[in-house]
Amino acid sequence: MASYGTAQATIANAASLSGAVPIVGEVVAIDLPTLTTDSSSITFQGSFDGDTFRELQEVDGTAYTVTTAATGATLALLSSAATNPPIRVPWLKVRTGTSGAAVNQGSARTITLIIKKD
Repeated sequence: MASYGTAQATIANAASLSGAVPIVGEVVAIDLPTLTTDSSSITFQGSFDGDTFRELQEVDGTAYTVTTAATGATLALLSSAATNPPIRVPWLKVRTGTSGAAVNQGSARTITLIIKKD
């Protein structure tokens, strides 16, 4: 039976990108609080060393994006399909909006990452 845990990614007030979060396992779901209006896209940066972060992308080069209802809390499940497969990187940052259209939050937001442990 799989073991699950959580990690918190906090986006500061007036910011759009969280700090670095260490990930042990794979992110399989994301529990989002109510976000500032127009935050319907969640994108990510990943790192293998915790220092150098790059945009997380799908195999086709598009940004790895989770689309959510910006008006209320959401539990976004990631699947093993080509769209939104589980995220498996040692370090992760979460962004509201996209790299080209980031959405700053009106107060600090804590996003819970649900992790399937190895």
